[in-house]
Amino acid sequence: SVRCDINETNAEIVQWSESGTCDRTPVCENNPCKHGGICSETSDNEFTCDCTGTLYQGRTCEQGLVIVSEISVQTAFVPSVITISARPDEELIVDFNDVCRSIGAGQGIVPNECQQIRFTRTQTMIQIPIIPLGSGIFEFKI
Repeated sequence: SVRCDINETNAEIVQWSESGTCDRTPVCENNPCKHGGICSETSDNEFTCDCTGTLYQGRTCEQGLVIVSEISVQTAFVPSVITISARPDEELIVDFNDVCRSIGAGQGIVPNECQQIRFTRTQTMIQIPIIPLGSGIFEFKI
């Protein structure tokens, strides 16, 4: 007969096999990392996820990120472009209506029209034209 000692720390990683022995299942075998994160085993029952390049963060790469490119030094009234990236599971809507209501004209961002931008599984990057109107004040067109 074969004896498998199962306790709180190994209950999920020890399995009985047909050959009659206890086999340890590597914690990364079923890749607990989501959205393409890379699993690395740190001990028999611990792991970390490397979420680099996934546009996600968190212990298992479960929290989506919205990345806005840096706005470089601008010359007044000379248009440029910012890039906004996200990689949602389904659809992500970034709503600028609250920005319009809360900050008002002349206090950081002057929206041409209060609108939304949408990200989907296939639409993961949007480029938005911006026009600097003065120090720290931009108009953007969605």
